[in-house]
Amino acid sequence: CCETPPRRRFSSDFVPELDDELVQLKLSALDAEAPPTTLRVVTWNVWFAERSRFRRGAELLKAALRCDPHVVCLQEVTPALLQLIFSSQCLRERFAMSGPLEHSYDVLILVRVDLKACFWSIDIPTKFGRRCLVADIVTAGGVAVRVATVHLESLKENWNFRERQLQRILSGISRPYSSTSECMPSSVILCGDFNFCSAWPENSLVADSGFVDLWPRLQGSDPGFTEDTSCNEMLAETCREPQQVRFDRVLLGTMHDQLEKHASFATALSIQLLGTTSISAGLWPSDHFGLSAEIGLSDSAHGPAAEG
Repeated sequence: CCETPPRRRFSSDFVPELDDELVQLKLSALDAEAPPTTLRVVTWNVWFAERSRFRRGAELLKAALRCDPHVVCLQEVTPALLQLIFSSQCLRERFAMSGPLEHSYDVLILVRVDLKACFWSIDIPTKFGRRCLVADIVTAGGVAVRVATVHLESLKENWNFRERQLQRILSGISRPYSSTSECMPSSVILCGDFNFCSAWPENSLVADSGFVDLWPRLQGSDPGFTEDTSCNEMLAETCREPQQVRFDRVLLGTMHDQLEKHASFATALSIQLLGTTSISAGLWPSDHFGLSAEIGLSDSAHGPAAEG
């Protein structure tokens, strides 16, 4: 999507119900003294449209948190949805947030507060105000992981923008952000709405990057469509023709300068679709399905390279 979403006044009606239901999920306890052995990452394009915005947003957040994620990456976040997130006591107590937004809709990262996170961004060539947002994360055990999210340029004819954006991103996220960083990440997770399929020309940049595309690695021949008009009636209403595409990705790679240092690396464990059932007749959390991925963290000095 590439239009500018209309501004709408925030409604707090959904916040108490959202917090009540998040508490009932019985999420894992926050414990800075017990470093996680895996990292659970959710990525989701939330769809900036006005249609039942707050109800959809609340349902999407609940679906995301059912995965008990350490990191949540969102695309097409509007000021209204950001305010819904900031108004939730449960979310504020559980996550550090990257905000504020830089455009009328933008990317956002939430990182559990028992993990140390440093947020920064990579500027990319864009007509639609897109950027790559990055979180450098360090666990209590000293394992450092970089998580980045992006919403690449929309519309098929903008393939040249997406190629240039990917070139800038793949170069930027695979190198140190600061020489004074407490721990240098050895593994990199890049996720978000790529706005192209694996059969499109710009996918060659992903294929040649050394990054692992988790869905085909772990799910084999399952197409993993993240936009599917055959089962998402809300998407079908907005599309002029049938659409089944896997625009949303989770990629796993390594830092360029860590390849020869036998540093600790991450391993792809699982990935699944989120939001594939309707909230009510004709209403889904988003026009996209989300993705939840689990990455194994190794603190071994001789851990395996990113693999499936």
